[in-house]
Amino acid sequence: MKRAILGATFCVALFTGTAQSATLTADELLGQYNGIIFGNFSSTSDVEGSLFVGGDAVAVQSFNVQTTASAPVADAGSLVVAGDISTPNPYDTNIQVNNGGAALVGEDVNSNVRLNMNGNGAIDVGGSFNGLTNQTFTDGLAVSEPGFADRFPQDVAAVFTQTSNDLKDLGGTALSLTGTKLDIDAAPVDGTAVFKIDIALLSLMTEVDIDLNGADSLIVNVLGATTDLLGGNPLGGTFASADNVIWNFVAATDVNIGAQGFFGTILAPLAHVTTQNPIEGTLIAASADLNSELHSRSYQGDLPPVSAVPLPASLPMLGLGALALGFVRRRRIA
Repeated sequence: MKRAILGATFCVALFTGTAQSATLTADELLGQYNGIIFGNFSSTSDVEGSLFVGGDAVAVQSFNVQTTASAPVADAGSLVVAGDISTPNPYDTNIQVNNGGAALVGEDVNSNVRLNMNGNGAIDVGGSFNGLTNQTFTDGLAVSEPGFADRFPQDVAAVFTQTSNDLKDLGGTALSLTGTKLDIDAAPVDGTAVFKIDIALLSLMTEVDIDLNGADSLIVNVLGATTDLLGGNPLGGTFASADNVIWNFVAATDVNIGAQGFFGTILAPLAHVTTQNPIEGTLIAASADLNSELHSRSYQGDLPPVSAVPLPASLPMLGLGALALGFVRRRRIA
């Protein structure tokens, strides 16, 4: 159960006739989204929970969102993309939103994108809907709906960059490898254990074994800018601890998840993250290419209080650029 509340906040507006602002903490955000990408995102693989993309989303191959009924559903929608949705393919490429989830798109849905809604969730688009769907959609909302931009999360990158820096300032006990195995034996203080490791050393890991020893939260500060393939074959009950672990890649600009995949929340606010094997947890990154599944393991630990991020009085929408003029259309495309 989460007890500590982060000072860092952002605003997300929920649309119920007219936009109404409600403030969420970064801690609460972790409880809503399975993927949080500040910039551009491409995918060939499924996301079990909700997905936020602050830039453009590209369907390299067909993929699904909100595939697990038990995964949290974000208030703004299961698929939230502030920019365009497109595909490089000359044929129909599916993005399917499951379990009644909604789709919210800031700009355009381009041709050859088939946005299917399994459960009759709404499709709301700021620009033009030029793709295909099995569901009625509403587009042109950037013009027709005052405050449409307020329906999107604001200042997400700033919030998580501040969170990452403040977690780094907690320091931590230095970790080392035994051969290529990483053993983490937590000695929590007030439910939290903090460690640190160099990213070059972490890239040598092939096995990891974690003993929480009653810790609600285990934070690993990963120091360094770039890395080779990362991944570790979890031992014993390590997967059971994925909900309580945050890997904080403080300064990394390029993170490649390969080998055996990874588990726990990955916080990499400056990095482009590429996945070759599944992540058992939430991915937070500057941009990402998802080539393997993102599994819903929502962070259940406590985050220590961190510095507040000052937010401007008037918040521009993250990633929402100039939107095409148009009118609201409601139609069904076969």
